Amino acid sequence: MLPDCSANAETPAEKDSSLPAPALMRGVLSLAIKQGLAAYWDLAKVIIPVYFAVALLSYAGIVAVFAKGLAPAMGFFGLPGEAAVVLLTGWLLSLYAALGALKALALPSSAVTAVGLMLLICHALPMEWAVFQKMGARAGRVSLMRFLVSLLAGAGYALLCGKESLAAAAPMPAAVATGAGSFPIFLAGSLLGCAKLLALVLAIILPITVISEWARGREFLPRAARRLSLALRQYGPGEGTLLPLLIGLIFGVVYGGGAMIALSRTGAVRPSEARTVALFLGLCHSLIEDSLLLIALGGHWFWLVVVRFMLAILLTPILRRWA
Repeated sequence: MLPDCSANAETPAEKDSSLPAPALMRGVLSLAIKQGLAAYWDLAKVIIPVYFAVALLSYAGIVAVFAKGLAPAMGFFGLPGEAAVVLLTGWLLSLYAALGALKALALPSSAVTAVGLMLLICHALPMEWAVFQKMGARAGRVSLMRFLVSLLAGAGYALLCGKESLAAAAPMPAAVATGAGSFPIFLAGSLLGCAKLLALVLAIILPITVISEWARGREFLPRAARRLSLALRQYGPGEGTLLPLLIGLIFGVVYGGGAMIALSRTGAVRPSEARTVALFLGLCHSLIEDSLLLIALGGHWFWLVVVRFMLAILLTPILRRWA
């Protein structure tokens, strides 16, 4: 949900290089704030309805029934049954919709880490399937691999950290717990919880948007991509694919995929290279923004950032032959 980072997009500096540096920086800042607020509004339109829908279902006791039915499946990952609501929301809709469900259910930190790891690897399957398809990848295979790696990562986390510690969920707040308190109390608590989540998202989105605009204006990403060309040569993509790979790694599949689609249309990228980039980005993308959002909700940075990145590094060379 960040501003377009493609090489073709113009920055304020490119539009008028004669402006003094302070004026250029004000232009970059103004553009970044506008784009950040637009992205934030798009996210809010997803988060708010999902948050209140899950909170209402929880208050009415429907989530408890749903969780009881899916408890055996969630038990394989050492998670409480309520986690299924978050996982299904993220897999089918988006990570931001899952954030609303996650905040409404108030899972403990260990469960947030497990759910976050699984969702960061695999989320928004229908939407990102379309992006991978346009990139020239075998979208069905990439999506299936993402889903399987997501399940394996969740099982591995439970195995290493102990299922009992994950399943020991903290009690939900009275405003969210099933049937707890009067409806006005529930509504007030839900409004406060949703407002806190939206404030948190805004506090993360705006600074990242400003930094991304600054980096694009300074041509930071092209320089970084050139420096990575030798280090990532073993993964198969040519040097021309490294900029889309870096954009996707930092900002997300849509942005990296968009840059890759543009390259594919010019014939500058081989199909095998597009498939490798799609697989890598499917397993690890938006390393900063998405990770920070889940860390702020209680997830552990090591698992959400380091482990996820290392999984992509290790598994991409192995899985790309089937992608």
